[in-house]
Amino acid sequence: MIARKLWLPVLLITGTASQAATLPLKPGSYVLEGTPCKDPPFAALFDYDGRAFSYPHAAQCRSIVRAHHGRTYRIEETCSAQGDGTPAKPDTMSAIYTVLSRQSVAIRKGQDKTSATYRWCRAPSPRRGA
Repeated sequence: MIARKLWLPVLLITGTASQAATLPLKPGSYVLEGTPCKDPPFAALFDYDGRAFSYPHAAQCRSIVRAHHGRTYRIEETCSAQGDGTPAKPDTMSAIYTVLSRQSVAIRKGQDKTSATYRWCRAPSPRRGA
């Protein structure tokens, strides 16, 4: 009986460590804080569909929550296509996402020491596919 009670938290932690990146963020386009929503540069833009993140130069991404505490998530992202959908060698990176609100997130990628804040934009980028 005691052994079962001890294993339950371990199973719950293991189960949540490999889930799709379902964060409490509104799906849509996000731009770097201070960047206009209309025609943002590709480097200041990403999309979130409610389960994975994608970027103008990387698509077919799989985003997995590897750990989370409160509103901070360690995400592992593997993208296997270029932004136009052309297959590419899979590329994996790790990032820390801190959800500031349903429409705002701070992201620290790889070994970066600082994070960048992004905000949701009502209209998707008109430059998509350009």
